[in-house]
Amino acid sequence: MSEGIIKFTKMHGCGNDYVVINGVKNDISLTPNQIAFLCTTHFGIGSEGLLIAMPSKVADFRMRMFNIDGTEAEMCGNGIRCISRFAYEEGIVSRKELTVETKAGIKKTKLIFDNKNEISDVRVNMGKVEILKNPLEKYDLHCASIGNPHAVMIVKDVKHFPVTELGPKIECDKAFPNKTNVEFVEIVDKKTIDLRVWERGCGETFACGTGSSATAFVLNKLGLIDDDCIVRLKGGILKIEIINGEVLMTGNAVKVFDGNILFSAIK
Repeated sequence: MSEGIIKFTKMHGCGNDYVVINGVKNDISLTPNQIAFLCTTHFGIGSEGLLIAMPSKVADFRMRMFNIDGTEAEMCGNGIRCISRFAYEEGIVSRKELTVETKAGIKKTKLIFDNKNEISDVRVNMGKVEILKNPLEKYDLHCASIGNPHAVMIVKDVKHFPVTELGPKIECDKAFPNKTNVEFVEIVDKKTIDLRVWERGCGETFACGTGSSATAFVLNKLGLIDDDCIVRLKGGILKIEIINGEVLMTGNAVKVFDGNILFSAIK
C-alpha cells in the first residue's frame, strides 16, 4: 500500500461480485468493519465479498475471502475463479494451471483461453464433498461440506419459492453453530438444475460456486442427475462434472474495472 491508497480490481463470476486486492505486493490489514464498509454500495466500492491474494509457502498463492459482513469464509467457488484470473494478470503467477491455498485446503485451477488468447473461463477442482447428517429435522435438508457447510432443499418451483423467508431461518438456526449456506434446487432434467442460493453472511446471491458443486454432488448421489450437469443460476451458468468422486466446476471470471480507494476513506 503506497501513500494510503489501496489498488483494487472489481470482478464477478456469474454475477457474484468481488473487490480483489493484491496482498502479495502490498501489506493489507483490514478490520471486519473496514471490509464491510468496502463492500457497501453507497459508501464503499460495492460487492458481495472481498478477495485478497496472499503469499503462500505451499501453493502458488493463498486466497483469503471475506463476506460482506466482514466474516472470513473457508472457500468460495466463484471467488477462486476470479482470483485465479487476477493472479495471472497481475503477474503473481505465470502458469495457466495454478494451485491456490484456501482455508478448505489447496485447490487446483486451470485458466481457459478463447481464440483471442483472452481468459474466458476458469476450471476448478473443488475436491471431494462430504455428506453430513441433517441436524434440523423440521426441514427436509440434504447437508454437505465442500470445505464450507451447505444445506440443500429440493423444491418444485424454485423461481417462486420463498427463499428470502426460509433462507435466513435455516442459515441462522442453532442447529448450525457456524451458520450454513442454503441451496434451493429444482431438477429440470438429468443434466439441468435451477438453483437459488441463500449464502451465509451475504443473503441471496446471483451465484455460488461451492453451493452449485455441493448441490450437484448431493443430487448425483441420490441418483437424480448425471455425473455432468448444467447449473442455472440468477447470474449465469456453471458446468459441474463429477469424476472419480471429485467435483470439477467451470465458469466465467469477468474483470469489470480497476480502481483506487483512499485508506483514510475506509471507516
